[in-house]
Amino acid sequence: MGVHYIRAAARRARRLHRSHALIFLDLREAFYRVLRPISIGGHIPDALIASVAARLQLPSDALADLHALLQTPSGTERANLPPHLRRALQALHTNTHFRLHGQLDRVHTLIGSRPGDPFADVVFGYMFARILTVVEQKLQDMDILEVIEDTTEPCLLPKDLNVPAACNSMLGPTWMDDLCITLSHDTAAGVEHRAGLATGILLETCMAHGVTPNLDKGKSEILFTFRGKGSRQLKVKYFSAEGGRCQL
Repeated sequence: MGVHYIRAAARRARRLHRSHALIFLDLREAFYRVLRPISIGGHIPDALIASVAARLQLPSDALADLHALLQTPSGTERANLPPHLRRALQALHTNTHFRLHGQLDRVHTLIGSRPGDPFADVVFGYMFARILTVVEQKLQDMDILEVIEDTTEPCLLPKDLNVPAACNSMLGPTWMDDLCITLSHDTAAGVEHRAGLATGILLETCMAHGVTPNLDKGKSEILFTFRGKGSRQLKVKYFSAEGGRCQL
């Protein structure tokens, strides 16, 4: 589904002769660094929040931001999950621990999930949904989200061109902890500018929620396709041997 959407977005940009960009996000140890209360509610000690902020090398004001975030409704509450199911999820993740082969001690987990825990997808999913909601709203406020036509028909017959099609904004496909944001603009410089804005919002929002983007080579990256005025200069900037790996 995600691959088909990316290809469709690229074909649409090419048909309209627009420059476009694909922003791929990868997170470090995503499932093991989740602050559970953000996802499923519950309590987390202040000392642990401070320890997480220090380990992630968050800025000095991040601790206050995390405290404020933890006072807001959890991901499961925002998703309108019934109260008894929310309590059940919290109970399942209370006093969780694991043991490694060859070691006599046990590890008590207060954040993230246990290695191999099949429920990790659910815990992470609720937290990541919160991040994507914030990112999508900020990009929408800046009017740089992609807009696609909405249809309830199988499109086997030509559309009635006299009837305006409804449009919806689209952030991009998501595969668990992998995200691709699609952007386009009429000019090459315009899509570069939009990519810079979207990257800043995405990275800041992730860090504010206590998760760390993986900026290693071949992980999080932006793929540009430049068309129209100014495209030659930007192709040299990003695709030449001199340009190489650029950072917005």
